[in-house]
Amino acid sequence: MASSGGSGKDTVADMLINLGAADAKISLGQGIHHICDTLARNPYGRHELQTVGEDMRNVFGEMTWIDYTDSIINDKYADKSVVIPDVRKLLEFAHYCVERDYKPLYIKANTSVAKQRLNQRDGGYKQTDLDNSIEHQLDFLEKLPSERVFKDGKLRKIVGSGVFDNVYIVDNNGTLDDLKAQIESWYKLHHE
Repeated sequence: MASSGGSGKDTVADMLINLGAADAKISLGQGIHHICDTLARNPYGRHELQTVGEDMRNVFGEMTWIDYTDSIINDKYADKSVVIPDVRKLLEFAHYCVERDYKPLYIKANTSVAKQRLNQRDGGYKQTDLDNSIEHQLDFLEKLPSERVFKDGKLRKIVGSGVFDNVYIVDNNGTLDDLKAQIESWYKLHHE
């Protein structure tokens, strides 16, 4: 799954697990959380997580968190279906959705909606963290040609764009019921 902070990626991942579309949720950021949980003496937030993650990439290479996540998937979930909710970089998208053939969902939420959710969930946010390029590398997906999957629904599928043609765009600017309807529609397309 791809998108920026506050878009609802974890909510969608949980919905997919509840529907039976995936057995487990594995985060690219779980290694970063582990480092911060282990070493931080003070509370930390999105900024610190982004900094640690990017600094580790600078030291150990761009594939650091992909390799770490793949090792967890291969060791613990090799025979299971997993959902990765925090794909934010084009490199991560290419690895999971092109090379490994995962089914991509892009969760679209307007900035104002995402900020409101971050306030409710996290008690606030720093604008500089939301402006970080990590949060916007896949925004171009929203601009690619797409079509409605069902005449009366919000779920869209990218078309005429090569490797991106398998991307479904979920509009998460409405209610939880609207979101659930789109996820259930996507699930029926792929699992029935």
